[in-house]
Amino acid sequence: MKNGLLARRMVTAALLPACLLWGPVFSSESQAQSDTSVQNPPAKQRKVTAAPPRRPAPGPSAAVVVPAAMPVPAADTPLGNALSHQCATAAEPAELVIPGAKGDIKLDRCYRGRNQLSCEFSALTTEAKALLEKYRRILDAKYPEVEDVGGMCRIQSEALANDIESTREFADRFSALKSEYEAKSECARRVQQSFKDVALSDLAQAPNLLKSILETLEAEMKAVSDVQGQISEFAERIASSQRAMATLQKVHRAVCMTGAPAQKQVSQ
Repeated sequence: MKNGLLARRMVTAALLPACLLWGPVFSSESQAQSDTSVQNPPAKQRKVTAAPPRRPAPGPSAAVVVPAAMPVPAADTPLGNALSHQCATAAEPAELVIPGAKGDIKLDRCYRGRNQLSCEFSALTTEAKALLEKYRRILDAKYPEVEDVGGMCRIQSEALANDIESTREFADRFSALKSEYEAKSECARRVQQSFKDVALSDLAQAPNLLKSILETLEAEMKAVSDVQGQISEFAERIASSQRAMATLQKVHRAVCMTGAPAQKQVSQ
């Protein structure tokens, strides 16, 4: 018995230094693990913030189709007065509808009846003829064809300046005429297309009547188109004369004698 007690004491004595040696090590590792767990908590304890949903990049906005606006003529010009006052009184007050194969067809709102269309075409033709008559004298002067100093100096500087100003006036009136013609003729073409879709099933002579309607519209459109072709060609010649006059005016000031009789100019 004494021998067993002695043996246990000897074992305890032998193990005591090892416990004293490894105890601080185990304590340091436990403390390090504790510190690590504080700094980096487990994944299940971390607060996860969801990323905001990505919004698709905005694509190009859809194009908005806006009907072309009809030009507004200046009321203080002959053409503007005719279109704004005379032709306005000829317009039908209500929307115009014609029968179609698949139901009624509403005519373009630019068309306010045959009276208005005829009045507008007449106003365009009158303005074109007025321009041809009033400014023809500029072409008759044959400015681009001046060939010598005598011919140039026979031109009065005041007359040259007045004709240059007249070409600017013509350009403004022609621009307004062209704009109105393009708008009115395009309106007539849309109406003509609508009449091609008309259905006159209740009329015995429907084909002949429809043909007559279309031919009448075509004749009016052609008449104003022919005059517009003439004034467009005339405008090109006026522009050529204007360029020639601008050049002549510069040379005229440098070469021609002021106040001297035209016949004493020496031709070279």
